[in-house]
Amino acid sequence: MSSYIGEHAELYDLFYATKDYEYESSFVDNAIKEHGKSNGVSLLELACGTGNHAFQLEKAGYRICAIDYSPSMIARARKKAALSNSSIRFDVQDMIELSCPNERFQTVICLFDSIGYVLTNKNIKEVFKRVNNVLDEGGLFIFE
Repeated sequence: MSSYIGEHAELYDLFYATKDYEYESSFVDNAIKEHGKSNGVSLLELACGTGNHAFQLEKAGYRICAIDYSPSMIARARKKAALSNSSIRFDVQDMIELSCPNERFQTVICLFDSIGYVLTNKNIKEVFKRVNNVLDEGGLFIFE
């Protein structure tokens, strides 16, 4: 069960109000430009929370699909997207069960130590396999 439900999801942005999403997203953008295939413009974000990195990366020109396993976090991200006229697609999905039929990405990211939510080696292997299934050949997976 997720702890990122209900009020916690509503307060998430308050908890991380001083986190420098702009700087972190700029770092990711530079890494994509330096190490990614072509322009890396199609991007999938795993464990996106309320979308703060995604919104910054959208400003840099990326087309983004962002997923999180918490329906409350995705609801908050969608609300923020509507208020800012964002075209980011936010979906409720667990990265262990990642499924994007007929969709490929040049870049996949998983930031803010979110890969740590995957608790077993078996499930880490499953995430890597599923990321590989949605990455273009030569695509880039950035996680920390």
